[in-house]
Amino acid sequence: MLGPDTDVMATILSVALLGFSLAVTNRDFRVRAILMRSNYLKLQSLHRELPVNSEPTTEHANKYDELLAESENHREIDDRIARVFAQGLTSRTPTAFESFYAFVWLSVRFVITLGLYVLPLIAGFYAWMTK
Repeated sequence: MLGPDTDVMATILSVALLGFSLAVTNRDFRVRAILMRSNYLKLQSLHRELPVNSEPTTEHANKYDELLAESENHREIDDRIARVFAQGLTSRTPTAFESFYAFVWLSVRFVITLGLYVLPLIAGFYAWMTK
């Protein structure tokens, strides 16, 4: 019904799906979530150690820096995007370049994602039309 190349297209799509699922699996979200939770609990413990109504000591600041260094954090683009779309910032307002960069990055990411979703449909439609 779909033509003589149906098995080839199905094989290509199956291999692509396998590659995508392996890439997602390799991200290991469960381990990352456990590590983030552990780091959060350590930060919470440090916060409870701080005396009420007083400045943190150098030791507390160093421990805080160590905890932040061992934890996964956001990328620079995440910070830029958050500041570009934030309302009422009183400090670290984004520059024109940062705003432009964030919009371009989001646009490119959208186009790539849309392309990856639409490309198999176009390939299937093309194969169906040329049978």
